[in-house]
Amino acid sequence: MKNIYFALITLIATLHSIALPKDSSNIVDYCKKNKDTFIAIVWPITQGKTQEIETLFSHYGKICFKRTMKLSEETAYHILQESHYNNSQAVRDMDAHFAWYFPKGVLDNSAKIYVIKASSLSKILKCKYAIRKLFNLQYRAVHINDTHKETIALAKVLF
Repeated sequence: MKNIYFALITLIATLHSIALPKDSSNIVDYCKKNKDTFIAIVWPITQGKTQEIETLFSHYGKICFKRTMKLSEETAYHILQESHYNNSQAVRDMDAHFAWYFPKGVLDNSAKIYVIKASSLSKILKCKYAIRKLFNLQYRAVHINDTHKETIALAKVLF
């Protein structure tokens, strides 16, 4: 009986490790297959409080993958543009918006990128607002997408 129990535990652990991406090479496929995934971008203006942020992600969902990413001006502009692409209120002046998100010297810091799995959009929205409240930077602290289509689009840009 112990051998069956051990085999079952080993199988579950193996399946669990296969289910979560281990590196960025298969993140896009993972996001495509898992409709309950969201991409969170903790912008470079947001420094510190990583433990608090990750605690919030874990409270409202599950962190499936994380990475830090040094952004050039061009990359930051492209990611900002992509993250606002489906915004119901289109950004009228992206250059001004970029300057507001990335004041001088901010790009010396890295962005933190997360793939989060959550059971509902309402949980993700609560998480997003809780992280924004930590920093008092309005919505510049974090971007978390709202739709699965946006998850896939951002995953293709970020991974």
